[in-house]
Amino acid sequence: MEPIYWNCIIAHGITAFSYFGIPTVIGVFFTKTKATIPSKFWLAFFLSGGFVLFCGFHHLLAIFEPYSAVSLLHLGVLDVMAFISLSALLYLTPTAYEIVEAIAKSQEDTRKLQRSQQMQQLFLDYGPFGAYIKDEQSRLLYYNQELQSKFSVNPQEWLGKTDSEFLPDPEEGQRIMENDQVVLNTLRPLKLIEEVKLSDNDQPCYWLSLKFPFSDYATGANRIGGISIDITETIEAQRSLTDLNQQLEEKTLELEAKKRDIIYLSDMADMLYSCESENEVYKVVALTCSKLFPNISGSIYIISNSKNYVQMNSFWGGRKKQ
Repeated sequence: MEPIYWNCIIAHGITAFSYFGIPTVIGVFFTKTKATIPSKFWLAFFLSGGFVLFCGFHHLLAIFEPYSAVSLLHLGVLDVMAFISLSALLYLTPTAYEIVEAIAKSQEDTRKLQRSQQMQQLFLDYGPFGAYIKDEQSRLLYYNQELQSKFSVNPQEWLGKTDSEFLPDPEEGQRIMENDQVVLNTLRPLKLIEEVKLSDNDQPCYWLSLKFPFSDYATGANRIGGISIDITETIEAQRSLTDLNQQLEEKTLELEAKKRDIIYLSDMADMLYSCESENEVYKVVALTCSKLFPNISGSIYIISNSKNYVQMNSFWGGRKKQ
């Protein structure tokens, strides 16, 4: 009976070693890869681990139990169990590592994706621009905190509504919706300036908007994405600059006109110094007046010595004045 006894001892020992080795190897791999078990699988994982460990304890204790006769069938089952347990341990060692490593990589990719989504959400929510998503009927599906702050609305107030329903001026909302339809019909981005009032009594605000189409992969429906930047201050600054430029041009023209007048009067003074008769003086004055007043006709009259009548000496402009 000695060979049968040692056969049982070895079979139980190999089986116990394999049962203890499998959860140990998996635990080491989880520790090495820093993978974690999803919470919904904790119970199944611990129950399976407990089952394997207690099976190992059962075979370990069987080694130290007093010898009792066993049938050849029982012995064959023990030998097959030992062989399968050891084979499972040897086979599962590399396979388990690949599985746990894949779990760790999947969890890391999930964390990176979640972090990326969080960053995108933070960028959209806290960026200094209005961001929104609309459906094919121009109903809002999402709008960020900039729009909430500008229009003093909560995150849910506008959802499912169109611009003509929530904007103070329904006509402005209708124009915005028409721009949305242009994007959907052409399936091309649209860049434009839109005028939108914040309330009924406010001055209009100007938004530089970039609207673009995209597909919702979950439903296959077309969507409109948009980013709008408030450029009201820029528009007002441009208008102020335009007004200043116009005033500057007017002042420049006025100064140029005065400069010409000064030149004409200076030329007249030089010519008067060279005049040798009264008639020449009158001609110089008439010539200068025609330059100073190009759109006005005029004449120079001389009062007779008797002061009974006047006589025209020279004229400038259109027809001669009698």
